[in-house]
Amino acid sequence: MFLGLVGGFFFGVNAPIQAASMNFTADPQTTDTSKGYFDFAAKPGQKQDLVVKVSNVSNHEITLAVEFLNALGNPSGGVAYVKQDQLENSKLTDSKRLASKYLHGPKEITLKPNETKMVTYTFEAPKDVSKGQIVGGLNFLEKATSQKMPAKNKKAVQINTQLAKMVAVVANFSKQQANLQVKEMTVSSSASNPFLNLHLVNKIPQMAADLQVDYTVKKMSGKKIGHAITAKSPIAAASDFKYQLAWPAKVYKPGTYKVDVNVTSKNPDQSFRHTYVVHVKNQDTKTYAQKSGQTSVQTHSPMMITIVIILLVIIVGLAGVIVRLMKNNNK
Repeated sequence: MFLGLVGGFFFGVNAPIQAASMNFTADPQTTDTSKGYFDFAAKPGQKQDLVVKVSNVSNHEITLAVEFLNALGNPSGGVAYVKQDQLENSKLTDSKRLASKYLHGPKEITLKPNETKMVTYTFEAPKDVSKGQIVGGLNFLEKATSQKMPAKNKKAVQINTQLAKMVAVVANFSKQQANLQVKEMTVSSSASNPFLNLHLVNKIPQMAADLQVDYTVKKMSGKKIGHAITAKSPIAAASDFKYQLAWPAKVYKPGTYKVDVNVTSKNPDQSFRHTYVVHVKNQDTKTYAQKSGQTSVQTHSPMMITIVIILLVIIVGLAGVIVRLMKNNNK
């Protein structure tokens, strides 16, 4: 999840569906309406009211569930707003920065058709925190409703939908300077791509901005086989996570590779250059093949395309020869 609107769809069947629309709005009441989230100065032990205007824009009654979220480093880039204290490849370096512990208020809101309510939540700052930030969120989730949609075969298709909006909460204590550290690199894979996992740590409880990784994969001989640059993204406060960098080469094979990495970030400006040596084992490629059903990162390799082109040229050439022979015979 990221700052602003987050819409999630969960369907009970595998069938073509129409786009669902949100039956509610949830807007933070702040002096700076352009932000769309809560961003305030905080002091140890201080309470801060967070007022959210929630409206039912449908013609039927709805119930909203409200979740209190923590902000962790997102392995895919950016900030992950989640209920959990940690993820498989992400955690906080300081448990005092788990925002869900300090958020209080209604966990359920029922709204009549076209009804609007001002709902107050409270952020109660811990007494032993005076520096940095505590970042989290309020997630407004419409409880699952079942609706019937007509299908071409005139049978009703039952679909369960859930739509959510997340409002970030940023409590600012005495400002500190983020301090990014670049650690080891490992390899892994999913059904969509192999990854280079770059271990990043920001021990300081202050968010940084514009994290970007420019990386090149080479054979040990020095031959370049792939290059990529990530999009710029924020770094969560007090975060420890493994940033998943998509394998940039066209083929994923066992072997030993060099990876040249240039990591940059802002607030404050930081830059790191490092060359890693990574080992892709047979088991790594087998795992990727099992998950994805292929061994190449791309379905069609340049070699295969070249072979197909050559075969097409040969076929066209033979066809031309046959046509000329037939004309000569007719003469």
